[in-house]
Amino acid sequence: MEKCFMKLKSIILLTALVLITDIAFAAGMATVDYSLLMAFHPKMSRFDFTVGRFYLPGLNLSNEKQMTDIRKKIRQKNSESAPKIAQLDRDRMRNLKEIANFDESARTTLNAMLRDGKDISAIERSYSQKKIQLQVKQTDLDEQLLALQEAGLDFIYYSREKTKGMIVEIMTEIDRILEQISRERGNLAIIDRSYLSPPASVRPPPVPAEGMDMLSADLYGQLLKSDFAMNPGWKEGPPGHAERVMEGTETAFKKEFEKYLSQAPTLGRFISNFRGRLFLAGGEDLTPLALSRILDSNPIAPEIKQRLIHLISQVQ
Repeated sequence: MEKCFMKLKSIILLTALVLITDIAFAAGMATVDYSLLMAFHPKMSRFDFTVGRFYLPGLNLSNEKQMTDIRKKIRQKNSESAPKIAQLDRDRMRNLKEIANFDESARTTLNAMLRDGKDISAIERSYSQKKIQLQVKQTDLDEQLLALQEAGLDFIYYSREKTKGMIVEIMTEIDRILEQISRERGNLAIIDRSYLSPPASVRPPPVPAEGMDMLSADLYGQLLKSDFAMNPGWKEGPPGHAERVMEGTETAFKKEFEKYLSQAPTLGRFISNFRGRLFLAGGEDLTPLALSRILDSNPIAPEIKQRLIHLISQVQ
């Protein structure tokens, strides 16, 4: 049902946009890829897109001793949680079975009453209240189970509540910059080009910490720390040497950028630009400008900002 609603919503929006395209552009509209602005915000550099949480600030994924100690703590925590997880899982299955049995019994009773011409309003309200109670219980059991399953991840990540607060802070900053750009351009209307992308899963499954790919973790954090300083005498050498050195540096940065950009499927639900634009032609894209303002508001080296903006412009 939810997927059908989202599909219908997308069709209605797209149809409306096609019908008002001429009027829209005359009134002043532009597009922006909000998912890209989110993904490349400097404060997202310590975000794990697979788990949906931020790494703890003191965590160094390349420090093998630190990671070994953390793995030991995770194993101990998981061992302690295992019996509770098993019990909760049994409770969940029992409650799900009770919900299924209740639905079947309610349908049978109500259908029989309708056939006999009886008033079902009172019993229908009673059934509805009982169904809500069972669903609330299921939600509570699901949340308890997830908390226990993810308990070991607390040694690596901020909590989901803390992460949510950080995400809201980042989105607030992006919105402020977009509002500023809109005012500067005569109250320009800005449309999110990634709006029609499929919704992200609300609760991504826990990822076993021992299976973490350290080579692909913290990619953006490392990208923002790129060092473009050259050793003394780098310009000396045979003809073309300086150009090759600079080209190699640029290529290395671009490869890291592309690696971060293509972390599918982990980045897929955040970066949906590749699914197509809302407008088939026309319209000004403000993503590079907005990202430039975001980077200006954070302590990012100018040469890194320049390269990111250039590469983002090529993605558009």
